Amino acid sequence: MLLNSILNFFKNKPKDELIGKWFNGADDGSGLNNIWGYGLEFRDAGIGINYNWGSDIPKNEEETTFNWERIDNDTIKIRYTSEDEWCDIKYVITDYIGAYKSKYYKIVEVNTESFWASQEPLYKEK
Repeated sequence: MLLNSILNFFKNKPKDELIGKWFNGADDGSGLNNIWGYGLEFRDAGIGINYNWGSDIPKNEEETTFNWERIDNDTIKIRYTSEDEWCDIKYVITDYIGAYKSKYYKIVEVNTESFWASQEPLYKEK
């Protein structure tokens, strides 16, 4: 009985809204994102991967890891695994309609049009 209660707690625990892959430039229909781009993948347990792709990206920079921790509902701390210093980020997630009426979530830091290592918003498919 106790084991079932514990399992149900974890099974019904809501997934963090950041979990998933966030990429630059919501698909504008041009296909450019297939040639060049970058993004962040937030995973459970406070780990993630920073992706970069394009012909000028060195192989050792295509994927780098980062750590993250939730501070409160709209704030996290984040750092590259290779670095010691954490960065606190207060963010906003909004709905965004891309090309061909595709639906995304858009994430930016409060009072900016960028998110952490990105100089622009990041988007996640709904």
